Order: sequence, then structure tokens, then C-alpha cells
Amino acid sequence: LDDDLVNHVTMLLHGASAVAMLKKSSEAIAKRRSLVLRMLQLSDQNAQINDKCQEIIRTIRSIVQTNTGSEAYDLNAKAICRLCYKFLENDAIKRCSRCKRATYCSRECQLDDWHGEHKRDCKHMSKQGDQVKMAGHGKRDIKKAEQHEKNVSMAGAKAFSQNIHTIMLRAIFQECNILDCVVVVDLCQAPPSIELKLVADFLSDLRMNSAENYSHTKRVVDRNRSNGSITCACHSLGVYGETDASGIPATAVLLKTFPGVSTPCGSWTAY
Repeated sequence: LDDDLVNHVTMLLHGASAVAMLKKSSEAIAKRRSLVLRMLQLSDQNAQINDKCQEIIRTIRSIVQTNTGSEAYDLNAKAICRLCYKFLENDAIKRCSRCKRATYCSRECQLDDWHGEHKRDCKHMSKQGDQVKMAGHGKRDIKKAEQHEKNVSMAGAKAFSQNIHTIMLRAIFQECNILDCVVVVDLCQAPPSIELKLVADFLSDLRMNSAENYSHTKRVVDRNRSNGSITCACHSLGVYGETDASGIPATAVLLKTFPGVSTPCGSWTAY
């Protein structure tokens, strides 16, 4: 394979990675996961596969594992506890009765989060569902949006958890407190790219590119900093295929909070 062909195939795969968060795409990948990984394993054993092909194979493996799990995670997981970030199966999911979006592993985690953070977030999370309805989208589109959000949340949590040591080292090398940063995860890339941005720079970019979300995002980021939590911004392709004025596909951003109490030492600064 020449370099131009490899670059072209890789670009197509990045496009596939971007749409893999959508409902039907994620379901299709999950159903064929075992077959695809088995074929990739056979490719690994083929001595005739050169480095350029291996690069493509690694991209394909990343797309499959990012969207359907990996050996380190339960493939049957359907949600994540909002407080302790335990991966949950259907029969273990507790859900907020008001916003229907916050999920928990236990009643204890649900109550702790309600008194800690979710009480302030719940109203905003409920409004987002209402905004989808007000935009004229039907039940099918609403379900598509809900599934997309769940896929992005799962993939973002996996990317964060699998790269936490690298993230902490980057904060050290950049000589900054991890709580003064936002972890930016680009799920449109395969494997997902991870960047550490200072809060001031992140909010400045947001104000220029998405002013309507600035106030809520700033409130969440400021609250997380004061509570000792890390804010993670997960970028993905827009669920309805929106484009900007230049015709470039628009991206959506999902904020995730990773509390310091969920770490073994109970604090990110002591990690």
C-alpha cells in the first residue's frame, strides 16, 4: 500500500469512528465485535502484513473496542454510575426519576450524588430533553439522541479510565494542577485523542465557538474545581448530522465529572 492509499483508508476509518456513536452503527458494531476481532487476530499472525497495514488494523481495533468495550470492561455494561463510575448492566441500573438520564449502581450513590451535585444538574438535564422535543424531533429522534448520549458517555469514561496515568503525567509535564485543567477527549478520532487544556483556555474557546453553552459549562467546571473533581469534555459527531456554515459536520460536547473520591487515594491531587 502506498502512503496516499493508507492516508485515504485511515481518513475513511476516522469517519467510521465518528458515526460509530450513533444508535444503529453502535448496535451493528456490537453484534459483529467477536467476528471482527477474530479476523484482526488472524491478521496479526500474518507475517506478510506490513507496518502500513498494521496501522489500519490498529485503527479498526480501536473503533471496535472504544464502542463495544475491551477486555478491561464488562461487554454487557449498558450504563455507568454517575458517582463511582462503576459499569452497570440493565438489572443493576438505578435511574433519576426526574431527568431519566443520571444512572447509579445503588440507592446510596444516588442519594450522595443528589446532595452533592445532581440536585443542581437535574433541572438542566431535564431541559435538554425538552429542547429536543421543542425542536420538532419525534420519539424516534429522541431515542436516537438518548442512545447517542449513552454511547458517548460510555466511550468517554473508557477513554479517560484507560489513559488516566498518561493524563496525570501530562499535567506534571505541563506544570499545572490537574484540577485547573479540562480533559478533552475527541471521540471522532480512532483511537480517541486526548488533550489537556487549562480551564481558562477551554472556556475562552467555548465562548467563541458555542456561546449558548458557555454559562452552564462554566458553572459545571467551576463547581468541579472547588469539589476536587476533574471535568472531561467528550467531543463526538452531532446526532442529527448537523453541519456548520462551511458544510463541515458539527460536533457535540458532553461534559463528564470524575470525582476525586472515586480514586483509590480519595483525591486527584494525591493520585
